[in-house]
Amino acid sequence: MKLFIESDSLKALSSFGREAVPLVPVSNTAFSRVDSPAVNYSFSSTKEDTPEMQVDFGGAIFYFEKVQLEEYPDQHLEDYIGEYYSAELDVHYALEVQDGQLVLNYPNNQGLILKEGVTDTFGANRRTKYSFHRNSKGKIISFEVASEGTVKDILFEKTTSKPKYHKE
Repeated sequence: MKLFIESDSLKALSSFGREAVPLVPVSNTAFSRVDSPAVNYSFSSTKEDTPEMQVDFGGAIFYFEKVQLEEYPDQHLEDYIGEYYSAELDVHYALEVQDGQLVLNYPNNQGLILKEGVTDTFGANRRTKYSFHRNSKGKIISFEVASEGTVKDILFEKTTSKPKYHKE
């Protein structure tokens, strides 16, 4: 979701939206939509001082964190190639580069293209975030998955630099 000021009004444009929606203040840290007052946007800061936004769509609450998008995303994609395993889900994910894009494959889901938005953080236009972790030598060792505001911190540890799982 993108927030910006236009003609002295705060506006919100969702990733699926075609037109920005004007917001009106409700308090110092909350806004609602002009066309739908039941949709509320509230802002706070985490202990790391990272701004966060919560949008309540009349009972369905979604959480957002402010990000600074990478100026030149999808560089050095070869760093992410490999097979990863989640003990919690007992599943293997494989990442490879195809046609200059990072591609995720796992059972019943092949060819999912991941795009870097923030350094070491990728998305797949499915409201899913893949946050990669490096060791002290700068090598990728794992990633965590968060999705739909309900699933988070699912750890996948890198098991090999060469993916074994391929499309069938």
